[in-house]
Amino acid sequence: MKRLVWTWLMVLFILAAQAQYDKGILIEPLLKSDTTVTGGGFHYPGTENDEVTVLKITFKPGQSTGWHKHDFPVFAYVMKGELTAEIENGKTLHYKKNDAFS
Repeated sequence: MKRLVWTWLMVLFILAAQAQYDKGILIEPLLKSDTTVTGGGFHYPGTENDEVTVLKITFKPGQSTGWHKHDFPVFAYVMKGELTAEIENGKTLHYKKNDAFS
């Protein structure tokens, strides 16, 4: 039952993410897990039912997600092209192919 609930939550998360982004941004789930390959769990301070989700998000040149905020840690890797992010303090960050950031 727990897995079924988490599967539905993942589907809702992806749908919510797609709804806040421009049409045409492709979001593909690659991994969703609450355990490591060795059977251990994840624990983040102040949360319950911890898990890790990996998404592949594909933008067309010039596309934007629009202004939004994540309430959880986000880690990213630029597989191709470049990415520009404007953060809350007005600072602009630029990333290129093979850059990783959190």
